[in-house]
Amino acid sequence: MEAIPPHPAQNGAVKRDPIVVERFRGEEVTARYRFKQFIGRFADSVVATGGITLILVPFLIIATLTLDLPMTHFDGWATAEAMRPSQWMARGDLVMAICVLSMVLMTRRFGASFVSRAWGFSWLVLVLLSGLMLLYLSPQLTAGDMPRGLYAVGFVTGWYIGGEVMIRFYDALRGSRWWRAPLLAGLFGFTAQAILFFPLAYHGTTAPWGLWLVADIGVKVFLCVLFLGVYRMMRPKLIPRVGLGGR
Repeated sequence: MEAIPPHPAQNGAVKRDPIVVERFRGEEVTARYRFKQFIGRFADSVVATGGITLILVPFLIIATLTLDLPMTHFDGWATAEAMRPSQWMARGDLVMAICVLSMVLMTRRFGASFVSRAWGFSWLVLVLLSGLMLLYLSPQLTAGDMPRGLYAVGFVTGWYIGGEVMIRFYDALRGSRWWRAPLLAGLFGFTAQAILFFPLAYHGTTAPWGLWLVADIGVKVFLCVLFLGVYRMMRPKLIPRVGLGGR
């Protein structure tokens, strides 16, 4: 009878299972799949950013065209002529206030990155359109037709940075009580805008711009409180995208 060789374990050897190499590569790790994901995210970014930009640009154009029209709706709040909002606030400022408050709703839905990018693109479009318009109208323009250079710088700087502050504060505060993020974002954004605008726009003049700055913030606080009603009404319709906080 043929002898049966002893089992390796009987000689002190440890039996090991053969090494199995998994050669199947699922779609989630292939280069093709990653490329498809990249293209999808890129297209989504372009569509979202482009759509928001198309909404914001008309606001900026209307605001620019109405900067020489005084805002008289709040004049009843002040008894002194010099403190009436029409002395420093134009209709274009009200349009800009509505524009940046609407960005709070956009940030709730799309997130800060998309809205911030669209905000920058919108100002770029405005600058390009303004340059083309000035080239076209330059033969007919006089010195009185153009705002002071510092006023224009203050307008652009104040509203651009104020809008950015509003977007970032809302994104950082979202997810807590429903009113906290929109209210505080509006207050911080409008305060930043006023602090930047008035010293630049009225530098070198005798205008009481310090008092106007405080009064302007007071008017914007009133607008922020009114906006909370709009925000509360729109919350159920503007569900945040996947991955964003907030309810």
